[in-house]
Amino acid sequence: MSNPSDEPKYDFYSRFRNIYDNNISRVIYLVGNTSDLFYSTPDSKYVNIVQFFLSKLNNCKNAIPIVYEINGPIRIAPAHRKQLKAIWDIWWATTGNTEKETFDDKLLNSVGRPHYGLEFLRQLTKANRTAGEGGLFIILESAETMLPACRDFASLNLADRRSIVICKDWFSDSDFLESRDTVLLICEAAEDLNDVIVKLPSSVEIEIGLPNEDQRAHYFRYLGRARNKDEEFLPGLSGGLTLQSIRQMSVANAGRALTSQDIYEQIKIFITKELGGLVEFKKPTHSLNDVVGNKLLKDFLKDEFIPRVKAVGEESISGAAVSGPIGSGKSFIFEAVAGEVGCPVLVLNLRSKYYGDTDLDEKRFERIVEPLSKVIVIVEEADTEFGKLDSANEMSVEKRLTGKIQAMMSNPKFRGRVVWLLDTARIQLLSDDIKRPGRAGDLIIPVFDPSQEDNLEFCRWTIKGLKLDDASKIAELMSKHEMVQKYSAASFASLKSTLVSKKPQIWQEIQAIVEDIVPSDIECTRKYQRIQALLNCTRISLLMTDPEVRESISAIAKSERLSLINKMKEKWQKEAIELEQTGKI
Repeated sequence: MSNPSDEPKYDFYSRFRNIYDNNISRVIYLVGNTSDLFYSTPDSKYVNIVQFFLSKLNNCKNAIPIVYEINGPIRIAPAHRKQLKAIWDIWWATTGNTEKETFDDKLLNSVGRPHYGLEFLRQLTKANRTAGEGGLFIILESAETMLPACRDFASLNLADRRSIVICKDWFSDSDFLESRDTVLLICEAAEDLNDVIVKLPSSVEIEIGLPNEDQRAHYFRYLGRARNKDEEFLPGLSGGLTLQSIRQMSVANAGRALTSQDIYEQIKIFITKELGGLVEFKKPTHSLNDVVGNKLLKDFLKDEFIPRVKAVGEESISGAAVSGPIGSGKSFIFEAVAGEVGCPVLVLNLRSKYYGDTDLDEKRFERIVEPLSKVIVIVEEADTEFGKLDSANEMSVEKRLTGKIQAMMSNPKFRGRVVWLLDTARIQLLSDDIKRPGRAGDLIIPVFDPSQEDNLEFCRWTIKGLKLDDASKIAELMSKHEMVQKYSAASFASLKSTLVSKKPQIWQEIQAIVEDIVPSDIECTRKYQRIQALLNCTRISLLMTDPEVRESISAIAKSERLSLINKMKEKWQKEAIELEQTGKI
């Protein structure tokens, strides 16, 4: 391994030094990417977060580092241990306490007993204020195991309750807050720590994000990579990965140059490990060229929407909602859009199996998305994921989570880097907060069933691959069949699968298969969903992708179209109410 001459800059450490040096707080909890690797300048190597802070403390002459974790003894360097023992003995003699446990006994007896170890450390800071000359710097590793979160404080075991009360008293002590001592609590998320500690006014949170491009570039050089043209893309493409993941990928592919496919696979592994069922990583393999029919919609997507998805400045778009009847091909079309853009795609599932995990999942999700240069987030069945937030059935945790995701959609720091695509057949069920401009309401795109012009193209696609004598003539006959003219994209796909299975050779055999199929009783539902897609569409040009609308307004002057559309909306609203009154919706 080579040693890069430059040193990566860490924003979290700069913020820590400002708090520490100016005595802003003596209780700091470090959250986020705390399990990663960080560059230690004195050692010229990458180390864990505890070793990183210990290496930095070597430059602080008056700081005495102490490290404590639940499964080990309190760790103190030999020279400092001797110094602290002397301080402890002097202070202990002044207390009048006759307890026979020595300083060394207390260190050993702290193993696996956080309530005991934390009380000892609290007393040690008292002793240091009385007889010490420097400040103690106490690092609590995996602090969430010592001070666990719990909604019901009374349900915690006695030892955990004692630990929390000890730390509450300790971190609220005015003498401690004015001292030179500092406690650094390390955990992945503040939600893992008990609220009693997190809500103390004396404590400050510092978050460690995933490594930025400069930090990744430094680590790739440290590993001896990204120095030639074959790998110069690595720092830019690896956004969203930890250095631990990069190391794992590099070691697994030792002896050869890393490829973009290696990066994508590692991102997929990392995201799956971090977020589990919350996110599915996808890399679409099809493009708009694979989408049958929908010519006007595809033209809009190519000419206007995709350029805005690819953009990074003010012309970029935050997201879009995609609506239309079930089976109209919404998901396939907009995965094709993602394939055209060529960036990672995350399919988001907000309904965590364990509702208590959702706050933590949101933090992880934001931390993973933030360093990506471009990512498309698809939310399928968005009406379920982002239901009406005022619903009585909506759990408070779900309301809070959906609210946080909505805030991400309109956060300026994500604009041009994160594009949200919300897919729903029930656009009317999305909350108004989601449908407002600046979020998915920037663009609500309807997807309708194939038009008469599309039918022939769909029929050709449906029989493609079959051994037919005159495929062109058969496709024309199919497109004129009364039942086929009512088909959705999903109906054509289902018919294609049946034809491939039965292998018909002549039109009569295909006709018999078509006429044997009984459509599902969902006509009212699909009609209602089409109307809602029309009512919520945000572009007249997109309304014209519906054959009936196009026929009605194509001959009207553009200046008069909005007035006609408003009249048509009144008609659609009446139709929607009538359908609702049937009880079939």
